[in-house]
Amino acid sequence: SLRNNQEQAMGKKQGADSASLGVTVRWWFEMMRVSVVALYSCTLSRRDPRTFCLPSIQRNVVGPEDAIRLISAAEAKAADLGGYTTRRHADYPTTDLPVAMLENVSDIVDRAATNAIRGLVARCEAPANLEVYDAFLVKYEDQKSLQPHLDGGRYSATVALSRPRETPGVHWPAPVLEDAFYHKKLCPPSCLGEPCDLWRSRGHSLEELETHWHCSCSLCAFDAIVDDRDQRRRKKNKAAPWPPPAGFGAAAEGDYDYDGGGTLFPELRNVRVVPKLGDAVIHGANQPHGGADITSGQRFLLAFFFDVPLCRKAEKDYFDTFMLSLLLIAVALVLAYVSFVADFSDALQDEEKKLDDKRKLVASLGFQEGRPGTSSSTSSIKKNKKDD
Repeated sequence: SLRNNQEQAMGKKQGADSASLGVTVRWWFEMMRVSVVALYSCTLSRRDPRTFCLPSIQRNVVGPEDAIRLISAAEAKAADLGGYTTRRHADYPTTDLPVAMLENVSDIVDRAATNAIRGLVARCEAPANLEVYDAFLVKYEDQKSLQPHLDGGRYSATVALSRPRETPGVHWPAPVLEDAFYHKKLCPPSCLGEPCDLWRSRGHSLEELETHWHCSCSLCAFDAIVDDRDQRRRKKNKAAPWPPPAGFGAAAEGDYDYDGGGTLFPELRNVRVVPKLGDAVIHGANQPHGGADITSGQRFLLAFFFDVPLCRKAEKDYFDTFMLSLLLIAVALVLAYVSFVADFSDALQDEEKKLDDKRKLVASLGFQEGRPGTSSSTSSIKKNKKDD
């Protein structure tokens, strides 16, 4: 009985080992398959010019009622948990909650993601099969701002769930930049000493000038941030101030949720984009951006990180495993060649023949150890050399 139990245990162990080996082999083959396909269809996110896409405002991503539902769900969950999470993102943490933890809002999140993807496809030429790999609701209150940073994935969207006090739109840090943008009086000669427009007239794209030559030409390409109606209105009425002075066009007391804030883009002349409730700021994940300081109130937003499913799989340790596998395969082939194919006997025979020839030469000259006449032979050789 004891022996039967031992045999059964051994059989189970062998079966488990076989199953584990099978799972490992299938996992390895899947990673190799994904890596090979991704090599032909994916560009690394840091090298894809679309991930540096300039920002734009996507209108009506969610409705006011949807925003209320999202905020209510987040506040209820935070109350249950004892607060929002503050360490989910290691380098640039936000006060947030993953939307997966929120109850009865999945329909709103899905609809918002679909609308944001539609905008990214139009603005950044992003592929239509984008997938949300991180979605979270952010609260700015105790945390007033967020330092400039890059996002994970390839594309980003932040949906405004609160009403700003300032007039929504693009806020320029200096009047000269605002005037240059709206009336085209300035395009900086900052690309190798010549105006950016001149380079673009020669067939160079904005992406090439910005990413390859590191030229600062973004000011000339901001038309898409503000919609056409807003542009036409401001061009028609040139006296209209923009950004507005303090108090001009601001929401009345009680009609706003926070003051200050907005998404800041430090490499785009520190332009600050303030979306109205329900609108989203969309851009490439590699475009540096941060959260501007709020001076009062609470600012809620819904943040999305998007990526291409296949490319994200490939970049998430798959390429490393793929290259390591290729290296191991190469080493195994070399070892197999050395062990079973390479024939070193001819080389050994050649070495032995050379040694025999040397011995014969030494013997013919009388230097062979133990041979009579070695001394006289040596003396005669030395004498001959002396006579010569």
